[in-house]
Amino acid sequence: MLAKRDKLPIQKFSPKAKTVFRGNFLSIKSDKNGLGRSRVGVVISKKIAKSAFLRNSIRRLVFNYMRTYLKGDRGDNSVDLLVVINQPIMKTDSVTREALERDLEEGLKNL
Repeated sequence: MLAKRDKLPIQKFSPKAKTVFRGNFLSIKSDKNGLGRSRVGVVISKKIAKSAFLRNSIRRLVFNYMRTYLKGDRGDNSVDLLVVINQPIMKTDSVTREALERDLEEGLKNL
């Protein structure tokens, strides 16, 4: 799980932030912060996943992937990242997990 200090309160995320990446499953928005570390927030609406169990498991998946990404990122490029899940996801099987991780990897290369 991602440390609480690395989680972004999504209500405080700037609406003027630019979209860095748009993939099959997700979009990544980025905005600079002056904190010296990057933070991550995940948004999944009820239209995307009806059950809270599924929304939380997808959120955990993204946070676990971002934890490994943020371990090496402690430099000057401190940004707030907002991951917005776009496409309806019915289950979190290995195929969906790999597709989400692939989209995250592609999106983080663009930063």
